[in-house]
Parts: sequence; C-alpha cells; structure tokens
Amino acid sequence: MPFPYRVGFSMIGGVRTNLTILIADDEPKFTRALSRLLKRHGFVTREALSIQAVKSIVNFDELDFVLLDLHLGKSNGWEILRALREASRIPVIMMTGGRLDSEMRTDAEVLGAQDFLQKPFEIKILIEAIGKYS
Repeated sequence: MPFPYRVGFSMIGGVRTNLTILIADDEPKFTRALSRLLKRHGFVTREALSIQAVKSIVNFDELDFVLLDLHLGKSNGWEILRALREASRIPVIMMTGGRLDSEMRTDAEVLGAQDFLQKPFEIKILIEAIGKYS
C-alpha cells in the first residue's frame, strides 16, 4: 500500500517537512534507509553513526529535531539525551531495536525526550510524532 501523503509540498499531513533532522544511530543501513525515506518526504537529514558525530553535528548545524538510538555504539543514549538537554530544548525521539517497555518510556519522558519508538516502525508513525512535537 503506498504511503498516503503527497510528496513535494512543504507540509505532509499537517507536518512541516523542511525540518532538519539528525538521525543518530550506529546501524549504517538503518540510518541511510531512514534518511532516504525522510528526504523523500521533504525533510532535510543529517546522519551520525557515533557519539563524536552527534557532538560535532549538534555543535555546528542548525537542527530542528533529533532521532536518537538508545545504543549508539558504546555510548548510552540516556547520557546523550542528558547532554542534549543541558545544551538545548531541541525535540528528541528515542529509538530502540530492543524491547521497549513502559519504564523506558517513562525514563525517556523524565529525561526530556518527546517520544520513544521501537524499531522497526512505520514512516507514517514517525512523521506523525515529528509533527506532534515540532
């Protein structure tokens, strides 16, 4: 079934699509695929496969949103989220390829994340979450 939103407009389902989104995930195939999907829907993306890349991008680029994997290499996503919160109020959606439970969702909310998604997720769900918090 094709994705229900039209591409090429500045809005998709009420979501502004010219947002710059950082995808911070240490799985290169997932990161590239998600980046391509988001670009296809009008978003601008940056990719970070390590904590060092996250730090350099957050320090030098204007970002509107961060998609942050719970495990970024040897780094802990919770620590990265804390550091992001100390420096910025940029919206963050956490992601995990593992089991996601209510305690993790609560921890993410307490630390300042806007949402927590379990991979794999549908692009429609992600775009709706971005729209809700951007």
